[in-house]
Amino acid sequence: MKKLLTLGDSIAHGYRKHLIAALGAEYEVCTKEGEEEAARDLNYPVGSNCGDSRMMLAYLTDEYKNGRLNYDIIMFNCGQHDVKTNLATGKRQVDADEYEANLEKICEVVKKTGAKLWFVNTTPVFEAVHNTPENIVINKNIVRYAKDVITCNETASRVMEKFDIPIIDLYSLTLTFTENALRDHAHYYPEYEQRQGEFLADIILRNT
Repeated sequence: MKKLLTLGDSIAHGYRKHLIAALGAEYEVCTKEGEEEAARDLNYPVGSNCGDSRMMLAYLTDEYKNGRLNYDIIMFNCGQHDVKTNLATGKRQVDADEYEANLEKICEVVKKTGAKLWFVNTTPVFEAVHNTPENIVINKNIVRYAKDVITCNETASRVMEKFDIPIIDLYSLTLTFTENALRDHAHYYPEYEQRQGEFLADIILRNT
């Protein structure tokens, strides 16, 4: 049985059960503890929701230091929380330079494990849905912009190429869904989460 660690935000929380089903019994799929805690509020990064690149780096550094990154495959993502922008200040949660630096440090950690690695790029923001007045209130004055996701993915592409880590292009797949796939400002209806999970599983099955 191959042991797979998958780490990401609430989007990963949505597709994970479909990934597990599509991979089948030959794969043990693991994640950060606290899936029930994360499910209580998908917008808030607790439990298995790894949040932004700062949180991801801190988690992976601690796991490696304590000898707990023993996996055949590690599939990871961060970006959606990094691009959160405070509408009052105009500042991103993690700016582009820090995001790049954090990704490089994350890659340095996971490369030490000897696992097969994949980075999953960040899914699109559909601004017409995400940044409505109602959703701005729900998100406590936080917006996201499509251009920041594009920049985020360009940065990730550059970093992953440097570390020879392949990218799974979940962005392009999800972009084809259009905003009609959204059940709220950022999360997808189950049939689209299933398509995401099966897409990821297909790549893993064909390359491991």
